[in-house]
Amino acid sequence: MKNKFSGANWIGIRAGERLPLDANLLEYIEKNDVKRYYRPYSLLLRGRFDIEKQVTKAVIRIAGVGFYHAYINGHRIKDTALGPAATDYRQIVLYDKVDVTGLIQKEGNCIVIELGNGRYSFNPKYWGWKGCFFGSPRAIAQLIISYQDGSEDIISTGPGWKIKRGAVTSNCIYDGMTLDLRLQDKDLHNPKMDESGWENAEVVEAPCKELVPNRMPDIRACGENQAIKRIKTGPLTETFCFEYNCTGWTAIKVKGSSGARVTVKYAEKINEDFTLDTKSNRGALNTDCFILSSDDEVWLEPRFTYRGFRYASCEVSDPDVIVLNAVQKHVHSDVKQTGSFTCDNKLINKIHNAYLLTQKNALLGVPLDCTQRDERLGWLGDAYVTCESCMYNFDMLSFYDKWLRDIRLGCNPQTGDIHHIAPWPQGGDVDSPDFSIGFLIIALKYYQHYASKSAIKLNFDAFEKYIRHLVDISDDYILPKSRYGDWKSAVKGFERGDPYYCNTVYLYYCVVLVKQFCNILQNGKENYYDNLAKNIKAKLIELYYNPSKKQFGDATQFSNALALTAGLIPEQDVDSVFNNLVADITTLNNTHLTTGIFGTWMVMELLRQFDKKDLAFSLMTQKTYPSWLNMLENNTTLTENWNGSEASLNHCMFGSVDAQLYKILGGINLDSLAKQYITISPYFTRECGYVKAKVHTQYGDVLSEWEREDDSIKLTVLLPEGVKSRIYIPELPFDRILEGGMYTFTFTM
Repeated sequence: MKNKFSGANWIGIRAGERLPLDANLLEYIEKNDVKRYYRPYSLLLRGRFDIEKQVTKAVIRIAGVGFYHAYINGHRIKDTALGPAATDYRQIVLYDKVDVTGLIQKEGNCIVIELGNGRYSFNPKYWGWKGCFFGSPRAIAQLIISYQDGSEDIISTGPGWKIKRGAVTSNCIYDGMTLDLRLQDKDLHNPKMDESGWENAEVVEAPCKELVPNRMPDIRACGENQAIKRIKTGPLTETFCFEYNCTGWTAIKVKGSSGARVTVKYAEKINEDFTLDTKSNRGALNTDCFILSSDDEVWLEPRFTYRGFRYASCEVSDPDVIVLNAVQKHVHSDVKQTGSFTCDNKLINKIHNAYLLTQKNALLGVPLDCTQRDERLGWLGDAYVTCESCMYNFDMLSFYDKWLRDIRLGCNPQTGDIHHIAPWPQGGDVDSPDFSIGFLIIALKYYQHYASKSAIKLNFDAFEKYIRHLVDISDDYILPKSRYGDWKSAVKGFERGDPYYCNTVYLYYCVVLVKQFCNILQNGKENYYDNLAKNIKAKLIELYYNPSKKQFGDATQFSNALALTAGLIPEQDVDSVFNNLVADITTLNNTHLTTGIFGTWMVMELLRQFDKKDLAFSLMTQKTYPSWLNMLENNTTLTENWNGSEASLNHCMFGSVDAQLYKILGGINLDSLAKQYITISPYFTRECGYVKAKVHTQYGDVLSEWEREDDSIKLTVLLPEGVKSRIYIPELPFDRILEGGMYTFTFTM
């Protein structure tokens, strides 16, 4: 490990030599006969120090895995709920740097670090493709105190620190947490506390090769909601109903007696009798338990765990225990919302608001698929179809910086394979470019939206290695059937992995993107990838394109959309293939999509590019299955399936539509922002009387706002200085190039 904490040591428990704190110890032996000791409880680390001089500044650098909470003299140094964000801990761990000047006191001081398991000390019942065990929780910290006389002291973790079990007797991100308040030491933060019941913390091996500063938004409780209803479901049980499906937990206020137990369980749905329907939790227990220590009123909140939920069931062990209140805490990465969209069409606003909530729920250090079941992983497929929606709405710059690095570090160092989940600690190849292409697409969108080549530059070698890997494992450029295909497709008879040529087309698409990156970087390699693309294209056209019918593959919406998006269709046939795609949507399927998450993203973007915005709007406002409004009929968040009732009820992967609200209704297209050029081309549908879209860019804000009055439309645009902008209304036609500033136009339509 590159030591950025000179003189500081990682401390914790050294497994295998001496096993202190071994009550409730669970021992597991892996296949290679290496013992792994999993402790369900939290660990407390404690260090004391004295000062006598006048402090001018104090800064602490600290990291703790899986999760950590740190205190100086009883005060949290940071309100992070779940930190640090997950990484491949063997390679990097994120550390925080915090100014704690105001927490240092003269004479005695005390630092306490509580460690939870998180994804580092992963519960063995879930070992496998969901995660693995890295070791026992551990921490490193260094406090630098500067004095008025110019001198300084450095307080570091190492020999002399103490360790003991925490009052959290179990903690698991999937199963929940148990907190025994009777075990909490009232003098824990007192520098003069008797430490005779503590053991010596041990210097342990660093978990990672490198400590990296945390520059991304912290995961914290960003809001709270009161219960809208509470229903008694048994003598000692009641259900709290909240308005929204959120990620986080419930804080409850109770009054009881020492030893009484309060158990809170979570779910996305309820049964008719208001008991919890926990099917979407799958194997995750999603249960928090609190054991009271007195008869005082107390607020109870879990730590080191989270889940997605809309309903919480609270059971008390004693009829004398009173639950006074319950509040839903909304926990996610505190990304700044930099975009806004609103209109006077309630159906469109419903989709937009559901997307915003679903996406926030999924941003927890990585873009998760879902937060309620025993998964909660950073799937590349889910993330890349929604990355543009993310960038229109939130400041994702530092978030994607971190996650793109996670993806790069997870690439197979021998083969170059890009894994379909990041962080990915499992090793081995996946060979599913329909998901793995997300690495390339997010880098492209990052470049287009933030006008920065960094994501392409930093990862270009990985992109090239991936292309070589796919070509090497192909049979004359043909790859085996995908593991996934157009995931959650609504095509009748869809089977996982369909269509069978999906991976091969994505190989071609990867090559096209890398060629585009070569042009952006001007590295002189575009000819090589141009020739490779031509060879793969010829093979695909020969095998899968029907020139007489102007259809690709099995002629589904996805197949034609994929071929058009990747640039496979011969130029003279592009309009014909697109018209066949439109006919499939309108005539064959009565203005419905049959696509899964990838096809949906592609079809909606193609409809915008080909100026079929009326059809795109009709799909947005379609109310019958499959559609967004049908999905949201009984839900506040987007769901994993089009029907809105099965599997996860909080899945953002169909949220790609939200970018089109900005791009179609607002007309804001930032694809050429890297070249300091944008397009404003709003769709003046008569289903809306008012639309306002605003996006922040590094050049300044972009605003598109229009209002209809009878046959007159007033359009107001705000353009950043130094950026050329094309105002384009194809229906009129109206086409003008403008520089930065505020402009108002009036049209008759």
